[in-house]
Amino acid sequence: MTIVLVLLASVMASHSLVDRLELTTRCRALAEAAVEEAWLKLRLEPGWGTRGDEVVSITFPGDPGDAIGQLCFAGSDASTNNLSGVAARPGWRQQTVPPGCAQLVGVGRCRGVQVLLNVVLKSGQFPYAVACEGPFISTGGTRVSASLEPDQNAPADMACNAPVAEAVQLGPGSWVSGDLRSAGGIVLASQSGVAGQTLPYSAAVPLPEIDLARYDPSLNGSPYQNLPVNLQSEVLTGESRCSSDLSVSGDLRLEGATLYVRGNLTVSGALSGSGLVVVEGNTSVRGSTTLDTSHNAVLLSGGNVSLKGSGAEASSFRGLVYSKGSFSAEQVSMVGTFIARGPLPTRLDACQVVYDPSVTTLHSSDSVTLSWDKFAGVYDQASQDCPPLVDSSQASWGFALGSFIKSAIPTSRNFSLTTEDQERTLTLTLEQQEGGAESSSQALFSLNDFLGQGRPLELLSWRENE
Repeated sequence: MTIVLVLLASVMASHSLVDRLELTTRCRALAEAAVEEAWLKLRLEPGWGTRGDEVVSITFPGDPGDAIGQLCFAGSDASTNNLSGVAARPGWRQQTVPPGCAQLVGVGRCRGVQVLLNVVLKSGQFPYAVACEGPFISTGGTRVSASLEPDQNAPADMACNAPVAEAVQLGPGSWVSGDLRSAGGIVLASQSGVAGQTLPYSAAVPLPEIDLARYDPSLNGSPYQNLPVNLQSEVLTGESRCSSDLSVSGDLRLEGATLYVRGNLTVSGALSGSGLVVVEGNTSVRGSTTLDTSHNAVLLSGGNVSLKGSGAEASSFRGLVYSKGSFSAEQVSMVGTFIARGPLPTRLDACQVVYDPSVTTLHSSDSVTLSWDKFAGVYDQASQDCPPLVDSSQASWGFALGSFIKSAIPTSRNFSLTTEDQERTLTLTLEQQEGGAESSSQALFSLNDFLGQGRPLELLSWRENE
C-alpha cells in the first residue's frame, strides 16, 4: 500500500509540474505577443506610449478565461517610451532607460502563473549615406565611405529607387565602400568599384516624407524674429523666419537656431554651426568652411538643393540634407546622410561622402551666445515700445531682455544669464528640467519620426522574470 501511495504521489506531482510548465509556456507566449504588438506600434508611431494611457491586451482562442497578455505605460509594471528623449529616464524597477530607447514590460498571466518580459529597444539609424528616388550620377572620383581617412574604407551603403536601366552611374574613380542597392540597373565605369554587394533591380527602399510646414513658427505658435530678404554674413540664434526668398551674401552661421524660409534660400558663403534650416523652395549654398565635428545642421528643402565648394579638402558640410527635389554637390566633403525624394537625378562631382547617422537627430543647444550689437537693436526698439507710464532705463532693459530671450530660446525653459562686457556678449544657459531629464520636445528634429514602417528599432536586450 505504501508503495502505491508513493507512486500515486509521484504521478500527481509529475502532472502538477507538467501543468505548471504548460501554463508558463502559455504565459510566455502571451507576454511575447504583447511585446511584439507594442514593438510594431512604436515602429508605426514613435510617440505611442508617451501619454501613459496606452495599453496592449492579448488573448488567444481556446485559452482559459483568465489568460491574458498585457503591456501598459502606467502602474507597477509600466513600460517607458524614451525614444525621442535627450536624457535618461527611470524605468521599470528603477532601471535606467537611455535616450533613444524604449523599455517594454510584457506580462502574461494564467491561473496564478505569471511571466514577465523586460525588453529594451533602441532607435536605429537611417541605414544609407545617400538615398534617392531618382537616378544617381557620380563623376570626378566621388567616394562614399564611413571614414574621412582615404585608406580606411569603412562600409557605407547607398540606395537608388529609380526603376530605369541606368539608374546608377558611377563615373571613373568613383567608389562605394558598402552595398549599392538599386531598383534599376547599375553602370560601373572603369576604375570605379563597390566594396560590398552590388544589388541591381532590387526592391525600392522606403524614404521619409517630411511635412515642412510643421516647422513654420508662424503656424506652430513659437516666438520668432522676421528676417529681411537680403542679409550680409549672419549669425542666427533662436527661431527666425523669412516670408519670401532669402539671400545671404556672406556666411550663414547657426547657433542652435531654427530658420524657416517661405521661398528660396541662397547663401553665397558657407553654412555652418548647429541648427535647423527649413526652406520651402530651392536651396543653394556656395562656400568653404572648416569641418567641425561638434556641430551639425539639418537642411530640409521643398525644392532642389545645391552645395558647391572649392575642393573636397577646403570645403565641407556636416549634417543631414533632405530634398523633395533634386540634390547636387560639387567639390565638397559631406559628412552625414543625404536624401533626395524628387524624380530628377542626384549628381555628385568630386565629392567625398562620409556616412554619419548621428546627424539625423538634432537637439537644442544648452547655451546660446547673443551678440551685443543685436541685443542693442532690440533694446533701442524696446525703449520706444515701453508703456508710457513706465519711465526708466531699467524698465526698458528688462523689457528688451525679455523680448530677446523669447526669440533666442526655442522653448519655454528656465535659464541663467551671464554677461561678458569685454566680449560684448550675453550668454543664456538653459537649465535642465526637474529630475535632470529634458523633455522630448528638446529634440528639434529626428529623422526617425518620419520613417513610418521603415523606422528601425534595434533589440538591445530580452530578459524574462528578472
